[in-house]
Amino acid sequence: MAIVVDPHYSGLKELTAEMPVWIIDTPFNRALAESSWQPGQVADAFGGVTLYKVSSPDAAERNGIGILDMVDLHHGVYSSGMPISTLKVIGTGLSPVFQAALREYDFVSFEETAFGFLAYTEPGGHQSAQNS
Repeated sequence: MAIVVDPHYSGLKELTAEMPVWIIDTPFNRALAESSWQPGQVADAFGGVTLYKVSSPDAAERNGIGILDMVDLHHGVYSSGMPISTLKVIGTGLSPVFQAALREYDFVSFEETAFGFLAYTEPGGHQSAQNS
């Protein structure tokens, strides 16, 4: 499962081949998302791209934290039967505020990356980012 808060994320096609993605709705991101949609394809708990509106595309941390409830509702135990075990966040770093918000969803292990960070529900993490 991935949350993308980068207003100009060019790696969407590759990312959606790996996992479900929620990405902020900007003209750039929308164009890429729409070009990746197949006729009859819908986003569900296990795949697809979901665009979400934000009031300020440049408020990356706030936009990531603000969508956690919806991502959990649509991809967590209530929709897939399993909690999200790995979350990839692209477009912002791991701040103490973001980490505290993720702990409310049982994420306990974090790994900073070149693109943002990974959050895991298992100590030590490094699981597959699939259902995640």
